[in-house]
Amino acid sequence: NAVLMKATALENSFICQPQSGNTAGRVFGGFLMHRAYDLALATGYTFAGSYPQFREVDKIIFKSPVDIGDLIRLKSRIVNTIDDPIHPLAQVEVTCQIIRPEKASSIVNASKSVE
Repeated sequence: NAVLMKATALENSFICQPQSGNTAGRVFGGFLMHRAYDLALATGYTFAGSYPQFREVDKIIFKSPVDIGDLIRLKSRIVNTIDDPIHPLAQVEVTCQIIRPEKASSIVNASKSVE
């Protein structure tokens, strides 16, 4: 059975609020990682049809700082599956884009695997 990656995609957008800021006046990276984790979990749940078990974070790359008030768009999709009857695995990729209509967008990448 094959499923196109775009058929597994989910998306979430939000505006960064002051309560998610750090001492430097930027958005705390842990807040972005938590939101990416939540979307990865929802993507795995939607794809598998059962609640996934978190396995590991592959890599996180912050390419630019995120300011309070920035509009953030998180996109996730299943990028790989391992069809093991005992331990099936789905790898979820989450990308985080800063939406600034007046400027070129920056990208923050996060990759998560859920079992």
